[in-house]
Amino acid sequence: MPMSDEPDAYQTYVLRLWRAKCEGQWQWRGSLESRRTGERQVFAGLRQLFVFLSERCEEQDRETRGRGEEETRGVGEAGSK
Repeated sequence: MPMSDEPDAYQTYVLRLWRAKCEGQWQWRGSLESRRTGERQVFAGLRQLFVFLSERCEEQDRETRGRGEEETRGVGEAGSK
């Protein structure tokens, strides 16, 4: 069963997490690799990783809302002819 009929309704990443010592303190590092594009993003901390994911989801929401508005306008215009 498909997750959604909507194109790009989900995103798939390979998540890698590791700890690295920086200035005497252990800190988490991370990377995300897009399964669709192969693009890899590396993050100096978990906060940056979470911000990236949040921004990607918000961007996809904006794109989806934009497509929905276009489809709604098209239906209204066709119905008014």
